Amino acid sequence: MLKRVIRSLACGAVYCLFVPGIASAMVIAGLPAHPAQVERIPGVLVVNLEPGVKPNDLKAHPTGAVMGIPGVDELNLKFDLQNYRALFPGAQPTKAPHNAPDLSGWYVLEFDESVDLDRAAAEYQSDPRVAKVEYDFYAYIMRSPNDPQFSQQWDLQQFNDHDIDATEAWDNTVGGGVILADTDTGVQWNHEDLYDNIWVNPGEDLDSDGVVMDASDINGIDDDGNGYVDDLIGWDFVSGGSAVWPGEDGSVQDNDPKDFNGHGTHTSGTIAAVTNNGKGVAGIAGGFGPATEPGCKIMCLRMGYSFNDGGVENGRTHMDYVAQAFRYAADNGAVAINYSFGSSSGGGIEAATDYAVAHGLVISAAAGNENSQSLGYLQSRNDVLCVASTNQGDQKSSFSNYSPLVDVSAPGSSIRSTVSNHYSPSYATYGGTSMAAPHVVGLVGLIRTLNPLLTRQEAFDIIINTADDIDALNPGYAGLLGSGRINAANAVANLASTNFDAAPLIGEAPLTVQFNDSSKTPATGWTWDFGDGDSAFTQNPVHVYGGGLYEVSLRTQTVIGQGFKIKTNYVTALAETVVTANASVPAGPGQAVMVELSATNFQPVTELIFPFIATNIPATANIDSVVTSGCRTSYFEYFHFDYDNRFNGQMAVRLRADNGGGSAPLPPGSGPILRLWMTTVPGADPDLPVVIDTATLLGTYAFQFQSPVLSYQPVFYPGSLSIDVARGDLNYDGLLNVTDVVAEVGIVFRGNPLPPRAFLVDTNCDGQYSLQDVIRLIEHVFRGGTAPVCP
Repeated sequence: MLKRVIRSLACGAVYCLFVPGIASAMVIAGLPAHPAQVERIPGVLVVNLEPGVKPNDLKAHPTGAVMGIPGVDELNLKFDLQNYRALFPGAQPTKAPHNAPDLSGWYVLEFDESVDLDRAAAEYQSDPRVAKVEYDFYAYIMRSPNDPQFSQQWDLQQFNDHDIDATEAWDNTVGGGVILADTDTGVQWNHEDLYDNIWVNPGEDLDSDGVVMDASDINGIDDDGNGYVDDLIGWDFVSGGSAVWPGEDGSVQDNDPKDFNGHGTHTSGTIAAVTNNGKGVAGIAGGFGPATEPGCKIMCLRMGYSFNDGGVENGRTHMDYVAQAFRYAADNGAVAINYSFGSSSGGGIEAATDYAVAHGLVISAAAGNENSQSLGYLQSRNDVLCVASTNQGDQKSSFSNYSPLVDVSAPGSSIRSTVSNHYSPSYATYGGTSMAAPHVVGLVGLIRTLNPLLTRQEAFDIIINTADDIDALNPGYAGLLGSGRINAANAVANLASTNFDAAPLIGEAPLTVQFNDSSKTPATGWTWDFGDGDSAFTQNPVHVYGGGLYEVSLRTQTVIGQGFKIKTNYVTALAETVVTANASVPAGPGQAVMVELSATNFQPVTELIFPFIATNIPATANIDSVVTSGCRTSYFEYFHFDYDNRFNGQMAVRLRADNGGGSAPLPPGSGPILRLWMTTVPGADPDLPVVIDTATLLGTYAFQFQSPVLSYQPVFYPGSLSIDVARGDLNYDGLLNVTDVVAEVGIVFRGNPLPPRAFLVDTNCDGQYSLQDVIRLIEHVFRGGTAPVCP
């Protein structure tokens, strides 16, 4: 707490020192991460409009771009505004938490680089419709020269114990289940050691298969409504970068945050490269094998790019890119952000950081590589973890910045990790505080995996309070390297480790499941939530499930605090059925009739395959069509006959909810899913009904439903279509005429043999074959009497 008070006073003093006399609403320049490289981006202002003021999207004008805002447009034309864009697309006041800033009024204004920005900023600020004006700044990568001789990951495990004790921490948790955002030069997401731990946006994963950058999920639609189209694994916020290095992507924002520079792939590998997969390096929160214990997920947010720095390839970003990335991370489920660049206070970063903090994200920022006490804007905030770098002896890295405002230190010298060499996946050893900061983010992943109930501040404090004191090893830097070098084992040792298992996890309902507490931390109390509204408070309960797909959680009480574990889509109890809703429907000869298949499903259905055989085709009826009109599946995007031999009554129909258009799965419920239209054959034998049943066709097509988590086969109840022959229709042609009268007379008066359905001769329904039956039929055929129908 004392440090926080000191920080607040120190920041106030620094601001007074750097910006005396500046009007309170005008933000001019933040604290530079690289004192010699403070560089304002020409031709760009970032403005925050007053609440209720909104552009009308009127960009085209004969003499420049306009926004449709009186007064402001006069300035737009005066300073020749070229373009403008929302800094935080899709932001709405109603979506912000009560303590988070409203980001909907922030816009980036782009002018010709020759415009006097100081003058423009002052005049925009004077307009009553503008709440705030900020400049935008370049910020540069924090990386010292590579040292390729260090090939081992001493930072995770070292004989002299100057590492972060990652292997000891893995005894409690290896990470998994939480999202960690890396705001950097991008991520080489197809890297062999990263691919399995890349976050896939569930709102854009249309087929719910978790495949990274799945082409079948790209449909040109903002399916999850977050303001970004096809953002499957994150977003590339770089647009119009200047002096872009040849081969680098500096054109427009898009959905592919692939890394050209290599810096972002390196930091991502430290955070969560796949561990125990027999490839490359280990990540701090990388799990322990993708199939058995998947790690934390890396949200790929590209906001940096390679540029030509006097003939040398270097990396930098724009602060408005960073602001957008922070907001994206907060809105899309990340719990922590890695930031390994310098920073200034412009470009909307202050509002975006406030927004991310209000959403509960831990932000880890590299302190800088100038071997000085100069810190950037983000690094100086008391709600951002500022991270210095240490070497293999727990001493301050020669390049690392230091300050009373540093929160913690982490290994940053000679760190081995994944890299991208101009889009070519590889491995390399880098050094810099850039390499230290992602160690902290990986540790957040371990902490939040073990106990997702922790708040941002609790995780923040755990990291600081469990660090190893290294002041004695750093004479002259006591109190300037934070609370010490992070210790992952200490950080998770005092957290309750909760876990459970169960069996069986799938079966027919009612499904009896035995649950077992397998927590590493002994518990004194248990609260189970079975996902169906029921709960239990014993250690190893038994629960019976009805049909459905269930999420299960366990909350434990232990001597060191509360633990929590949740497992989604964990138990599947199958009770799905498909029935012919109008089973045994009668039809007259030559009549068109519909047989409806109705399903009851207890979990979402993404795809169904229905292979069926209809007997007595074409002897009794012909199949005209199979349709979904009027059914619960009518919105399904894919309808295909995988096999079509309808002349013989054999067909296989495949329906898929989403075939690239983003349609949702069929929700749990009951109702029709398919309709079969048939026409009965005149003269068909009534004793040969059409029976509709499912079957495996050609050994290939089997009855199957697909949910987001598994394939299964519902119980099918066959139905039939029978020919309904009227009394007196002795030749089964669907007509009552003279032919039937002649046949009736022949049976009653001449002893002709009875038809297979002898009761049809009894037209007056008295149980006898007599003159009265003949008279009844003649009355109908020749005199317009009522048709022979029994009560």
